[in-house]
Amino acid sequence: SATNTSYHFPFNNWFSSKNGLEHTIYRDGVMGRAMPMVDYKVSTYTSDIRGAGTDANVFIELHGVNGSVGQTRLETHGNNFERGQTDVFSIKGTDVGDITKVVIWHDNSGPGPAWHLQQVDVFNPSTQRTYYFPCNAWLEKNEQGLAGCRKELVAGGTGEAGMSDYKVEVKTSDVR
Repeated sequence: SATNTSYHFPFNNWFSSKNGLEHTIYRDGVMGRAMPMVDYKVSTYTSDIRGAGTDANVFIELHGVNGSVGQTRLETHGNNFERGQTDVFSIKGTDVGDITKVVIWHDNSGPGPAWHLQQVDVFNPSTQRTYYFPCNAWLEKNEQGLAGCRKELVAGGTGEAGMSDYKVEVKTSDVR
């Protein structure tokens, strides 16, 4: 049966190839309150190894305990995602609370699109916390096709996702 109930879904963004064509939009007033908007600070760390940088278009989704911020292209006016470089982006979206997961990927465009991502950090101003997502992996087209260009990263760590070198020395006893 039809009702005269109206719902408002605030978005305050563009549907475009730049900002993404798929977004999760939440109804205003869900659970009796409006969904506040925040400016997330996303930092990507490209590894300092040969061939680590990419010129491909990079996208991210943020997932938290209160929902998600849909596909957003990471872009500034600079030359992003170069070897050994940290890039910082601002993303406006609904407040998802504590961030539990990010999904990051690229479209495999440009020459040499493979990208070695060290880690992603996301600062949520509403919680005043930075969430760390270690990766240390290649995002590249492989036998699975473009699925290799996509990584789902779970929050964890203390903020330092760099690789460590360990020297292990084993001494075998001569005791019977």
